Amino acid sequence: MRLHRRIAAVLSATALSALTAPALAGAQTLCRSAANGPTEYQARLGPLVSGFVVETGGHGDAPPPPASTGVGAGHLAAEALGAQFAGFWLSNALQGWVVGVAAGLDPAAARAAVTARVAAHYTAEEAAYLSERLHVDPHPYGDADLRATQAAVSATLAAEAPGTYWAAAIACTLSDARRVEVSVFAPTTAAGYERITALLARFGDQVRAVRTSGGSPTPAGSPGASSGARRVSFLRHVRMTPAARCLRGRTVRIARIPARGGSPAVRSLTVRASGRSRTYAGRRLAKPIFLALRARRTKVVVTVRLADRRSASRTVTYLRCR
Repeated sequence: MRLHRRIAAVLSATALSALTAPALAGAQTLCRSAANGPTEYQARLGPLVSGFVVETGGHGDAPPPPASTGVGAGHLAAEALGAQFAGFWLSNALQGWVVGVAAGLDPAAARAAVTARVAAHYTAEEAAYLSERLHVDPHPYGDADLRATQAAVSATLAAEAPGTYWAAAIACTLSDARRVEVSVFAPTTAAGYERITALLARFGDQVRAVRTSGGSPTPAGSPGASSGARRVSFLRHVRMTPAARCLRGRTVRIARIPARGGSPAVRSLTVRASGRSRTYAGRRLAKPIFLALRARRTKVVVTVRLADRRSASRTVTYLRCR
């Protein structure tokens, strides 16, 4: 259950939104209720959409169905829609996956483009399953435009709003569609918040701001605390074999995700398991890392370090099937 919720959260942070059958409610309800509902469907749909699967080809036993490829339908949707791509995520409310489409492309045409791209990379049975669970949702702005605005917002506030505490993310909690949302934290003063909102006015309808009652996302005095430095999303930069109930194979696949949309590149990956640690960097990152599971239960810790010197770690315990 925890893994399923984590997958949904990762996908909604990577991208958002959904147009479904005409009988369904508008985007505001769908976007905000994506986490509400049973999660059992994610056991199959999550790996197909995200691409977090075990690779075959001499690196362990064949994985269980339905994972036949590590491409990920969400990433295929981004390729199919280009500039009109407006994110993807799993929706517990819809029991399916959602692809957002920006203004300029008809939702029906977007759906056709996505299903065609998926059909070229997955088996007929998997492609039919993904098509059945697919929902397409129109949004005013594409993912690339919002990411560019997010980067510009971060740079602007870091340079022109010293002494304030904030975080910028792409979400739909403050409006009916995906936008750049800036959360302002204590101990930012009222004057500081007014300064932030004045600076954000230049970005127009793409940005929303809100004051929160919680503390700052980074401790006061830490590097980047008052400049709004963003936390690193591990799964935005690294793909790992998911920790299923048990693995039929004896190998775990770890791979970097190439930088896109102005995000910093991966500088190195450090893998720790079974009392051993190894760091991969440079050209070695171009190929996936295959880690052999020597024991039946193995705790694997992976740390990703980015070119901008930020880092993030993830710990996964794998259990081999008997």
